[in-house]
Amino acid sequence: MRKNSFIKILILPLFLSIVLSNGNEIYKKAILQPGEQIFFSNYIFKLNNIKSEARDNHYAFISDIDIIENNNHIKKLKAERRIYFYWKEEEERKNLSEWVSYTFEKIPIIEDEEVPIELIEQIEISILFQKYDAQSNVGTFNFKITTSPNIYE
Repeated sequence: MRKNSFIKILILPLFLSIVLSNGNEIYKKAILQPGEQIFFSNYIFKLNNIKSEARDNHYAFISDIDIIENNNHIKKLKAERRIYFYWKEEEERKNLSEWVSYTFEKIPIIEDEEVPIELIEQIEISILFQKYDAQSNVGTFNFKITTSPNIYE
């Protein structure tokens, strides 16, 4: 294989993914105790509490997080951190967290005019409950905001 062909095979997909991508993702990591909040990308994320719950095959730590924009409560998300247990000694204990998400359309306010379709954005807010320290009641969270403009084109 020639060098130029090799470069085209590697570079072309990367270039196309950047050019064709019409979205934007931003991330933030935060360590929070109940009652604390962070400001991230025009949103306030407030951790109300973390409760624990024993289930059939795992133990869950469940966070209760409010998402606030312009002093308006827009959604409550409950991200979980799970610890699975097994009854056989040879099986290892597994830890698992999954992203929880909320997707909505953001329509700009234009006085006395109809909003052009191309100005409407789709926004997805996701939270991952990464770690939990039960002794200090502190959680580590990853926050992700994805925007996709021109969703109707």
